Amino acid sequence: MGVNALAHEMNSLLDGSMRSLRLAQSALADDQPRQAIAQRLQIAQDAMQSMSDLLERAMNSTSGGVDLFTSHRTMREEIQWCLTLVKPMVDEVGLAFIVDLAPEVGNLHAGPLGVVLLNGFRNAIQAIQVLGRPGGVVRVEGRINEEGSLRLRIIDNGAGPDSDTDTTSGRGHGIGLSISHLLVDALDGSLQLQNTPSGRGAILELKVPLRSLEKE
Repeated sequence: MGVNALAHEMNSLLDGSMRSLRLAQSALADDQPRQAIAQRLQIAQDAMQSMSDLLERAMNSTSGGVDLFTSHRTMREEIQWCLTLVKPMVDEVGLAFIVDLAPEVGNLHAGPLGVVLLNGFRNAIQAIQVLGRPGGVVRVEGRINEEGSLRLRIIDNGAGPDSDTDTTSGRGHGIGLSISHLLVDALDGSLQLQNTPSGRGAILELKVPLRSLEKE
């Protein structure tokens, strides 16, 4: 994992903060309400704080492994945090984001899954953006199955993984997906990206045993 994983995560946080700052600048130019401007500046500040925290953990880490990316937030809090970071992208693309979590899922310890979720959210949004048409939807579903595993799915109606559309920058076949696989593998879980049954969009599905998400 190491340097590449750290650089990728830092880049995601930096992208979120830069987008927020650009939106804040546009809001100022358009003389929008102070509340809207303050909200975008707060997102940028929070993203930069996360970058600072990640760098501090990296400097104090001796392994550079999963612990480097482990959060102390619950699954509900982690998803909300990831949604905050991608909000500038959501605003730019103009899509609907739906979260459907079973109550017991929201209270689980998120561990390092925030990195997987953030990468999945960004890829889904970019895959919708590539198509350049209205009606984009990203849906997040969380359930606990009969096997005692967490099952999370990120479903979008963008360009699917088997699409001929150029989605090199947004479908997640690069380092982001590789890092996600490494993190999920470290939790004895599985991660799969596939087309939706209708062929319009993609499903990123991860399964992780609940025992791997228990706090130490």
